[in-house]
Amino acid sequence: MATEKMSAQRARNTILLHGLQLSMCLLSYISPSVELVLHLIFPGKIREIRFSNYLIVYILPRFLSPIIYALRDEKFRKYFKMYLLSNRCWEKLKKVTPQH
Repeated sequence: MATEKMSAQRARNTILLHGLQLSMCLLSYISPSVELVLHLIFPGKIREIRFSNYLIVYILPRFLSPIIYALRDEKFRKYFKMYLLSNRCWEKLKKVTPQH
């Protein structure tokens, strides 16, 4: 019973993830209109608006799924944590050691 509940929860989370990705991909149909409205609100920021729009509409939806699936994987998560911790320790070590 517990495994069925866990499996249903994982399936729900996967459907929500793909729904979010699909919604973000569908933003490409309205992104020119959104870009125009944002340009009217922030007239001097067209470059930032276009860059943000590009990231949110085209890059993030395609980037989201591999990252989430990778973080679900136990081996990847283990090595990712080790990598993050080793980098943090390295940065702390750089701050502590005197510079000559």
